[in-house]
Amino acid sequence: ALAQPVYYQADIKPQDQPEAVDFIIAVDTALSMSLSDYKIQGQMVSRIAASRLLLKKFINDYSGSRMALVIMDNPPALWLPMTTDKAVMQDALSRITTFFGDKLSDLGATLNLIYKHFKDEPEKVIIVITDAGVQVGKYSFDSAAKVLADNGFSLYIIAVGSAEPVVGTMANNNLLYQSVNLKRFQQAAIYGKGQLFHALDAQSFNKALQTIEQQHRKPALLTKPLKLSYAWYPLPLAIAMLLFLYATLIQAKPDFQDLA
Repeated sequence: ALAQPVYYQADIKPQDQPEAVDFIIAVDTALSMSLSDYKIQGQMVSRIAASRLLLKKFINDYSGSRMALVIMDNPPALWLPMTTDKAVMQDALSRITTFFGDKLSDLGATLNLIYKHFKDEPEKVIIVITDAGVQVGKYSFDSAAKVLADNGFSLYIIAVGSAEPVVGTMANNNLLYQSVNLKRFQQAAIYGKGQLFHALDAQSFNKALQTIEQQHRKPALLTKPLKLSYAWYPLPLAIAMLLFLYATLIQAKPDFQDLA
């Protein structure tokens, strides 16, 4: 009984759920991202504001463990390295504005920066959020995307902004409206072994993020089924108690032969 024996009756198979991978998120901060052609909760908001809002919601619901944040500017910058702290990620996103360093973005240099900082990561999924505006820099975006793909990265591009010639309102009266140029990134997405999404509205933006996450979920680790066990110590304990009781009764029984 002290050994606490058990016997097994049935198997309990655990629920194996696939796990989300880590993400590297790059947000364009070019001046064109201040154009307001998104409507959220009845109000026109800028591309950068919509990106911040929808990314914060995505991070809040994210089931993975780590994320990193990169600023697409001229020059680009690592805004936040891989972290498991969602509150830190939310705060870093809330401080992103347009025109950090220059009016334009260097996309090729941004991808090179990502390669430099994250080439040793086991999971290399990049989400680039940009309006495909005028780009600068000596590095070809397509070539940089191919280098990433050759080194195990997957590049996904979410193009923000309307493709119509004139939509929404101007965030700056001196800023000419610039529609999103989808052709600019179609080839880059192919080279990067990823996919191009066009976020026409908040719903399609969220759907793009969810699709990327679902495509890169890691298979769950197979675990052995658990055994449904029952304690068996009452049986030997009961037998011992019966033997003890029997022995006690035998010793307490009077010896009539001695009395005679």
